[in-house]
Amino acid sequence: MERPCQFIGDVTDKSDFWKLTVRVKDKWTVVKDGKEHLEMIIVDVKGHTSCYSYDIQSYL
Repeated sequence: MERPCQFIGDVTDKSDFWKLTVRVKDKWTVVKDGKEHLEMIIVDVKGHTSCYSYDIQSYL
């Protein structure tokens, strides 16, 4: 059985698996404690986004 697509606003901690269709709005690399990782802002078709609250104003 195929999972239906969900929106970012529907994601909760009640499930470990989600099927999301998103667009990457911005991405950047961060080095912390000598380890490099990628951070990104993703947007779904409804315009919901996932990012830190201090980043939101720069993307509105």
